[in-house]
Amino acid sequence: MFRVIARLVASIAAGSALACAYPPLDVGAIAWIAAIPLLLALRGQTSRVGLALGWLFGWCTFLAMTAWARTTLREFGSYTSAGAFGVHALMATVMGSYSGLFGAAYCRAMTSRSIGAALWVTPVLWVTTEWLRGWLFLGFPWGTLGSSQYRAHGVAQLAELLTVRGLSGLVALANAAIYVAIATPVGRHRRVALACLAVVPCVALWGSWRERVVSGWPTIGSVRVGIVQGSLPNEHKFVPQASDTILASFVTGSHNISSARPDLIVWPETALPVYYQDGGTARRAVDSVAQRAGVPLLFGTLGYREGTGEAVQHVNRAYLVDAHGRSTFYDKIELAPFGEYVPLQGLLRHVRPLGDLPGDLSQGSEATVFTLPEGRFGVVICYEGIFPSLARVVTERGANFIVNLADDGWYARTAAPEQIVAQLTFRAIENRVPILRVANTGISAIIGPTGRIEWRSEPYERASYVKTVAWPSAAPGSRSLIGDLFLTTCVAGSLVAVIGRRRREERDLRPRSTAG
Repeated sequence: MFRVIARLVASIAAGSALACAYPPLDVGAIAWIAAIPLLLALRGQTSRVGLALGWLFGWCTFLAMTAWARTTLREFGSYTSAGAFGVHALMATVMGSYSGLFGAAYCRAMTSRSIGAALWVTPVLWVTTEWLRGWLFLGFPWGTLGSSQYRAHGVAQLAELLTVRGLSGLVALANAAIYVAIATPVGRHRRVALACLAVVPCVALWGSWRERVVSGWPTIGSVRVGIVQGSLPNEHKFVPQASDTILASFVTGSHNISSARPDLIVWPETALPVYYQDGGTARRAVDSVAQRAGVPLLFGTLGYREGTGEAVQHVNRAYLVDAHGRSTFYDKIELAPFGEYVPLQGLLRHVRPLGDLPGDLSQGSEATVFTLPEGRFGVVICYEGIFPSLARVVTERGANFIVNLADDGWYARTAAPEQIVAQLTFRAIENRVPILRVANTGISAIIGPTGRIEWRSEPYERASYVKTVAWPSAAPGSRSLIGDLFLTTCVAGSLVAVIGRRRREERDLRPRSTAG
C-alpha cells in the first residue's frame, strides 16, 4: 500500500512541478527535472498502472497550468465556480489522457528492457504523444515541454532545425538521463546517461552561436506599423448598444497615430463588434480610417458565409482594407475549444461557447498571405499562434512576417496571455521571421527572428503605438523538412518500442517443435 501511495504522490508532484515551468511562476529550469518522479513511479509497472499514473501526472499539469480557464468560464461564460471547475477538470481529464498514453506506452516498451532503454524510449514517446495532443480530438498543443524554454535563448534555437518538438525531445532526454543516472549509480548505463546529459550544454553553445549569426543577418525589408490596443471590456463586446463606443475608440486611436505616417494600421481580434460585410455606417467608418491615413488597415471581426442548405456559418475573420476600400480576408482555421465551439455536443449539450457569440463558429479552410508595398505577411488569430503548422504554411508561401491578432480580454488578468506569447516565440525561431502581436487588452508585442521579445505593451493599457517590424534576408528553406524528419523518426521509434517489443515477446512464447 505504501508503494502505491508513493507512486501516486510522485505523479502528482511531477505534474505540479512541471506546471511551475510556465507562466505565471515561469521557472523554466524545473522542466529539466520535473518528469523524473514520474519515471521513477513508472519503473517496473504494467501498462494499466502506467496509464493511470501518466494520466494523473497530466491532469495535475494541465489543471494547474491552465487555471486561467476557470476565470474565463466564470467571468465570461456565466458559470458558477463549481460549474467552471467541472468544465475545467473535464478539459484537464482529456488533456491528461495523452500523458496517460505516454505512461502506458512507456511501461509497455520498457517491459524486460534494460533501464538504459529509457534514454531513447522517453523522448520519442514524449514527442509522439505531444504531437497527437496537437491534432487528435480537441487539437490542443498548449504547453509543450519545449515551450517552457522560451527564455533559455541558447537551447531554444534548436527549434529552427527540429521545431519546438525537438526541444521537447531534448528536455525529455535530460529527464531520462538523470533518472537513469539515479537508478544505476554505477555501470555502463550511467556512463551513457551522463554522455546524453552532456548534449544539453552542447546544444546551448551551438544555439548561442546560432543566435549571434541570425542577429547579424542583413535586413532586407521593414514596415512601420500603427498598433491600436483598445483595452475594451469584453463583457460589452457584442452588446449592440456598445458597438458605436467600441468603434469610436479604435477610430480615435488610429487617428492619433496617423501623423507618425505608419505603413499599416492594425486593430486586434474582433475589434469591430459588427459585421463589416453588411456595409452601413460601421463599414464606412472603418474604410475612412484607411482612406484618411492613406495606408491599409488590418482588423478582426466576425463574418459569415453560406453553409449547406439555408444554414449560415459564422467565422472569426481578419480583414485587410486598403486606402481605396478594397478588402481581402482570412478566416480563422484553428478554433479554440469551449471558446469558439463546443466539442462533443451530444455529450456536452449544456455547455456553451463564451461570451455572446452567435453559436459555434465554423473553421476557415485556407491560410492567406496579404501583400503590402513593403512586403508580405500572414495572419494567425489568437490561439492559432500555438500551432507550428499554420505559421510554417504562410512563411513557405512567401510571408516576410506574421501578425497575430488576439483578444486576451477573455483571459482577464491571468497567465494565459503570457503563456501564448511564450509559445509564439518558437514560431519566430522555427521560421526565422518576426512576429507582430496586437491584442485588445495586451500583451501586444514584437518578437524577433531569434525568439527574443523586442518590445511589449503593458496589459490593460489603452494606447496607440508606431513600431517598426524588420525582417532578415534568409528564408526558412529546408529546415522545416528536418523538423518533419525528426517527428517521423519519433513516431516510428514509438511504434518500434511498443509494437516491436510485443511481437518479439509473442515469438518467444511460441512453442518450439523438437525433432525425433
